[in-house]
Amino acid sequence: MFALIPAIVVTILSGAGLSLQAACMAAMGEAISPSFSAVMAYVVGLGPILIYFLIDLNIGKVRMKELPARIKSTKWWAWFGGLFGSFFIFFNILSVPVLGVSTFTAYIVSFQILSAVILDHFGWVGLDKRRITIWRGIGCMTMIGSVLLITLL
Repeated sequence: MFALIPAIVVTILSGAGLSLQAACMAAMGEAISPSFSAVMAYVVGLGPILIYFLIDLNIGKVRMKELPARIKSTKWWAWFGGLFGSFFIFFNILSVPVLGVSTFTAYIVSFQILSAVILDHFGWVGLDKRRITIWRGIGCMTMIGSVLLITLL
């Protein structure tokens, strides 16, 4: 498991990477086509993901002989993660040229946090329940306020 500081650092880098990804994919979508850009997001991204999977098979949590049983025991709804990822990529390609990266990212981050707080509160999709507190509510309202500041002013 990651220690706290390295986990925060890679999370910050991932967030910055999402904005860069949005801009790159939108540019490819406008230059070639949105559907081609969406396909390339997965084709190009498959390489690093396969390397990670192979490392995980050799030194990580997953063992090849255990894989079929683990796949069978996976909850049915867990398979939708890739589908939601593809929606994100497709809508990113269509929305960034219209909204710009900062507005797109503001909406994404704010409503990602809002939906995460709701998922945590109800413990949906296998999550531990983490109640909405007054501070989480204020945090969500602040995020929505930041969207208004970024998009309207």
